[in-house]
Amino acid sequence: MTKKPDPGKILIVEDNGRAADSLRQMIDLFDLESEIASDGGEAMKLLKENEYFLVIADTRMPGVSGFELLKHIKQNYPQTPIAVISTGDSVSTHGMVVTNRADFYLPKPIRVSDLQEVLLRAKELSNLR
Repeated sequence: MTKKPDPGKILIVEDNGRAADSLRQMIDLFDLESEIASDGGEAMKLLKENEYFLVIADTRMPGVSGFELLKHIKQNYPQTPIAVISTGDSVSTHGMVVTNRADFYLPKPIRVSDLQEVLLRAKELSNLR
């Protein structure tokens, strides 16, 4: 039996507690449920147990990086859209996002309007997959 993704459940993967809480508060504005993983390894465990309509992951984390997590998700959960967040708004960061096939990119600091756009597009993507 295949689990259907909860249309409002988002996995936030961020090692900075303040940033994770801030992102969760923004997501709350849209009446969506979120869960926080403090690193990529914890996120991999949660992905085995739950389905998410979107994963939002920082690129730089100890242990399993956001880019390693992105590869893992694309390989094992290809139906799950992923948004990569980073303070490194550089050509190399954008290149890694494109190369690793992230669905979305959110530069830090995240603006509510940018998050809203990603949430709308992610819901459209999960309906198509």
